[in-house]
Amino acid sequence: MNALSVQRLRDEPPLAEELAGSLSDLMTQARPQAKATAMTPEGACEALLRLGAFHHREGRLPQAELFYSTILRVRPDHADSLHFLGVLKYQLGHHPEAIELIAQALRLDPDRSDYILNLGNALQRSGRLKEAETCYRASIKLAPDGAMALNNLGATLRDMGRAEAAEDSCRAALRLRPDYADALNNLGTALADLGRFQESVDSYRASLRLEPGRAEVHNNLGNVLTHLGELDGAIAEYAAALEVMPQSVEVHHNRAMTLLRAGRFEEGWAEYEWRWRSRQLAPVRRNFAQPQWDGEPLGDRLLLVHAEQGFGDTLQFCRYASRIGGRVVVEVQPELARLLQNLDGVEAVIPRGHPLPKFDVHCPMMSLPGLVEPTPDPANHAAPYIRAEPSQVEVWRARLAPLRGLRVGLVWAGGNRPEQPTLEAVNRRRSMTLSMLAPLAQVSGVSFVSLQKGAPAIELETAPEGLNVHDFTADLNDFGDTAALVANLDLVISVDTAVAHLSAALGRPVWMANRFDSCWRWLTDRKSSPWYPTLTQFCQPEPGDWDSVAIDLATALQETADLFDDRPMVTVRAA
Repeated sequence: MNALSVQRLRDEPPLAEELAGSLSDLMTQARPQAKATAMTPEGACEALLRLGAFHHREGRLPQAELFYSTILRVRPDHADSLHFLGVLKYQLGHHPEAIELIAQALRLDPDRSDYILNLGNALQRSGRLKEAETCYRASIKLAPDGAMALNNLGATLRDMGRAEAAEDSCRAALRLRPDYADALNNLGTALADLGRFQESVDSYRASLRLEPGRAEVHNNLGNVLTHLGELDGAIAEYAAALEVMPQSVEVHHNRAMTLLRAGRFEEGWAEYEWRWRSRQLAPVRRNFAQPQWDGEPLGDRLLLVHAEQGFGDTLQFCRYASRIGGRVVVEVQPELARLLQNLDGVEAVIPRGHPLPKFDVHCPMMSLPGLVEPTPDPANHAAPYIRAEPSQVEVWRARLAPLRGLRVGLVWAGGNRPEQPTLEAVNRRRSMTLSMLAPLAQVSGVSFVSLQKGAPAIELETAPEGLNVHDFTADLNDFGDTAALVANLDLVISVDTAVAHLSAALGRPVWMANRFDSCWRWLTDRKSSPWYPTLTQFCQPEPGDWDSVAIDLATALQETADLFDDRPMVTVRAA
């Protein structure tokens, strides 16, 4: 502990007397047999702080707070007490208060690297990542041998979506402290974001050798083993994590995803209900006064089924609303409302944000499978179960009539999610670039049609030589428009996006270019899908290996095109 400034105590005897008296009272509380002894002001202050720090280290936070607060009552500008009290508030989860207290300490003593480090910790936990990064870098500048600051900077950079920089920072921390278990954990997470899964596994296991039984690391290791398809091992790691933290929402949620991917559907759907306690979904949970449907026959009751997550989830699971029987209304994203308005077996489809009818029970859409059909039976999943508007289909039939050969839709990338680094890391792994599809340029007898929306669509301007793609996306304003176009295509080649779900739900043949660590819904080691009879998977043989996927797609596409009747071809421009 650094020496304390006691000049003000020397100058103000009443404060010294109050400190000494407080110390005597507190010592008597701690040891009833203790006798008050004369003490200098600086000694009283030092003793109070040391007693507070002792209780703090032992986890007795109320007692520690009492000592720190006693000093600050008479010395509001006591930097160490402000700092330690701020750290205590951080540990209690009172992050705004912690930030203010530690910032006060820094204004009094601005060159303390430990103050700056802990301010960074509080800012990081409050989601103020850029400010946290600034603090960690300032702490490292003052104390270049500070492994903790380097490690925490790495964790923050990873949360900001900067996995490469996070790896560098964690490795710098480990050069200073090779046995730093937390840095090995953070390094493993950064490596996982970069798709370097085996290295990530090695890092997590090294962390657990140093600190066995850490639930966070077992959970992280389970996630990476899931990515690698080692599902039994992943489930075992989640079990180890739950032994330590049985109420961990994150672990239960991750375990659910892995159980579903392993085809253990009944266990998986039951576990998946933990999702509503997660940081991502708890804020958007619909807290209706009406009870949630439990799967019992509806009778005369009206059931509201409401979409809860992404477009693909809605397109995949809206089918179950048609199989409930009884009175059902469905609320969906506005972009899907027109397409789904004629969904079989429901009274109405309502765009989210519009008034709801009076209903008796409700159910989130992704809770339906566990209630209606826990284990998917391919015999129950004929396609199409979604239909495009016939008049629009005819419009697109006329527009596409001049295209020659096999008409093939292309989607090569998902939507960016920079505000959610974990989801953005998944998006990078599931997405290709248009240049990766260069082997398709060698296929004859095919007309390609872009179905790619968003920022990746600009890649059409620099498409691989010979890959001529017709682009009508400016005329696609919602999924109803896209469905009418897709209904006129012979095949859709897509990465794992909502368009793949849409096309398969429409009954069109879909070849899905799938990442090695695929989403749970595509299961493991299979080319088909229990939900979509017209979907075929082309999976990476190794993490990140899109080259093999593109070659396999091109080979299969040429074989298909050779069997297809030709159509007259004229130049078509997007309207």
